[in-house]
Amino acid sequence: MKVLLVNTLYEPYVLGGAERSVRIIASYLKSRGIIPVVATTFTEDRVDYIDGIRVYRIRTPNLYWPYHAKRKSPIVKPIWHVIDSCNPITTGKIRRLITEEKIDLLHTNNLAGFSTSVWNADVPKVHTLRDLYLMCIRSTMFRGGRECKRQCPECRLLSIPRRIMSRKVDAVTGISRYILEKHLHLGYFSGASIKETIYNPIERIFTPRRPGLPPVIFGYSGSLAPHKGIEFLLKAFSRVKGQSRLLVFGKAPEPHYETYLRRKYESERVIFMGFVNPEEIYVQIHVLIVPSLLNEPFGRVIPEAYSHGIPVIASRRGGIPEIVIPGETGLLFSTMDELVEKMEFFIQNPREIIRMGDNAIEFARRFLPENTIESYIAIYEEIKR
Repeated sequence: MKVLLVNTLYEPYVLGGAERSVRIIASYLKSRGIIPVVATTFTEDRVDYIDGIRVYRIRTPNLYWPYHAKRKSPIVKPIWHVIDSCNPITTGKIRRLITEEKIDLLHTNNLAGFSTSVWNADVPKVHTLRDLYLMCIRSTMFRGGRECKRQCPECRLLSIPRRIMSRKVDAVTGISRYILEKHLHLGYFSGASIKETIYNPIERIFTPRRPGLPPVIFGYSGSLAPHKGIEFLLKAFSRVKGQSRLLVFGKAPEPHYETYLRRKYESERVIFMGFVNPEEIYVQIHVLIVPSLLNEPFGRVIPEAYSHGIPVIASRRGGIPEIVIPGETGLLFSTMDELVEKMEFFIQNPREIIRMGDNAIEFARRFLPENTIESYIAIYEEIKR
């Protein structure tokens, strides 16, 4: 079987968890004797080979490449999204690629830059919901510092063709029950015969290497962006009593925002570490904090932390509660007072870090490729019959 994996970006152009997840899927499919081919957006048409996998980088006619979206003016972005609602030139390129490569099945992921027009392809189709692109031009349903309770008029209008096109998909999966049910509730994927939740995969389980105690070292890993709750966390940590430190890993899409955070919050207890590879993060912290203010579709950083024996404190939003077992693999919070309370709990009960960390490692095993990507393979085989 030859499968075409479509995603907005692919290594080395990584902005989030989707790129890493699609790479893991491609590698695992190859190990199982299934031939993966990748199609991703770029500034020109060319073919690369990454880990022996053919990667078609496709120029998608629009005002800019999605990788550069954060640099673009708010004036330009709405025009980009109108063009992205239907992109027949890109669809033609995907159709030719399917024919030339003799693709048996199309597995789409993030589609910004390609548009849902790719679902016109005449092969069995699986789509994985990784964000809210189909219903929101920002892919987040978060605006002006708060969650959108419903679609705004422009998103409602632009999502109409996307919802109609979703009828052409044979199987749909969500990286959480939350994101899958949110789309099904609004009438997406009415023609799909398979509708399942398949959580994101991690690569492997690591041997825990936690720093000594005390102090308890909390960590944040991700984009330093308002909707990720970084300032919410910094404010909460300033109220925490007891021996502790906070290491902040990541960079801000807007440099001036990171400068503001450093000037206001950096101290002996709060250290901004910049961008660091994940493996280097988890040997420096005891507990990971995921303070997101938006409804995260999944929260890939959580099972990654688990795989290193690190428990988490995470916001009770979106798909996050599906992968945190309170009191076993971590703790959940809804308010700033609760976040302060949870951090102080670990400071006062350091043995709980070890106990929950050990539980986290066992829980992480369900996210290994043999327990996640095998579910995709079963779907492939089902819809190809």
